[in-house]
Amino acid sequence: MGRLQREVFINAPPAAVFAFLAEPERLPTWTPGVIAVRRTSPGPVGVGTTTETQVEAFGVQQTLLGRCIAFDAPRTLSVQNVTATPIKVGGVTVGTITTISTSVLAPEGAGTRLRASLDYQLGSGFMASIAEGIAGPKMQADFDTSLQNLKRLLEQAQAPGG
Repeated sequence: MGRLQREVFINAPPAAVFAFLAEPERLPTWTPGVIAVRRTSPGPVGVGTTTETQVEAFGVQQTLLGRCIAFDAPRTLSVQNVTATPIKVGGVTVGTITTISTSVLAPEGAGTRLRASLDYQLGSGFMASIAEGIAGPKMQADFDTSLQNLKRLLEQAQAPGG
């Protein structure tokens, strides 16, 4: 299993950052490769909320089935996603991809220190190491871009007239 971790300061209060993160439908506005997200369970977002996410990576569209596994406003949000079908590259089946995205927020002055992590499993066995070599660098770049986009959007919203 791989892990990406980053910290970023966002000049917005934790409640605003958490509220933004807790709306899964906003994911396409700040995350590369995410085409659309829809909730598949009723009620407000919380532990157990499910989603269906359409993503595109390496020219292939996939469906991810998500479930909120931690929700402690405005401190912690964690979501697990699993590909709906095994990933195939050419004639080779890599397997399913599982990710757990966790955001831990802490107040820092008038803003928020966001500690973001992405734990992932790309297939299994021998194919997992091949998938890691191919997809790992792109996942890392997209993770960094996502956090930069999130910071920009939230800080723009906090600016006067934003």
